Amino acid sequence: MQISDLLPYFSLYKSLKDAGRETLLSDELGEKEKEYRGKEIKLTGRVSEINPPRRELIVLYSAKTRPEWEFLDLHLITLHYFVFIRYSDLPGLVDSLQLEDRDLVQITGTIESLHRNSTLRMSLKDIQLLEKAKRKKKNRVVPGCFLASEIYGGTRGEVDQLYRFRDQVLMRSYGGRILIRTYYRLSPLLAKWIRTRPVTRRFLRRQLLDRILSRIGK
Repeated sequence: MQISDLLPYFSLYKSLKDAGRETLLSDELGEKEKEYRGKEIKLTGRVSEINPPRRELIVLYSAKTRPEWEFLDLHLITLHYFVFIRYSDLPGLVDSLQLEDRDLVQITGTIESLHRNSTLRMSLKDIQLLEKAKRKKKNRVVPGCFLASEIYGGTRGEVDQLYRFRDQVLMRSYGGRILIRTYYRLSPLLAKWIRTRPVTRRFLRRQLLDRILSRIGK
């Protein structure tokens, strides 16, 4: 199955949205999604994030054929269509392929879920490295929420809750994805800076992260 085979799902989403009907909790869209769960799909994209602690690879889908480009032209999927890929031995996979940010890959996996016109989740069956990204220096693999991990230390509950907020809310909008990218650029430096500043670390926890968690349902 190719992404173009998901046309009935994307068309239904667009028709519901154009009619001003609910799409987030649509029973009709949910029933259509069930038709694709468990099916194998193959697509091409650029590596957007590598997260070994969560065994998660995020790929930004890249259209390669005319039918796929038509999906974009007709606004059936977003320009930033993200594929979340789950794989138990992600660190080993990254090492064996020397996988880095922006590398072009072809992935084959089993569909776990679809979210409107912006996100697909799958479990990985096969991955092929098609092209290494051109870069002046080696990019760093993103290992996780640097700043949150530094502030909360070994308390995984809060960090996991922030991960879920990232996946379920921020990743589903263009502005949210820009915010995520900005966070991953800045947070390693901030985490290093606050490591020897316990007063600042406590302040950021109480006045920033704890408040964010309380708003998202802690």
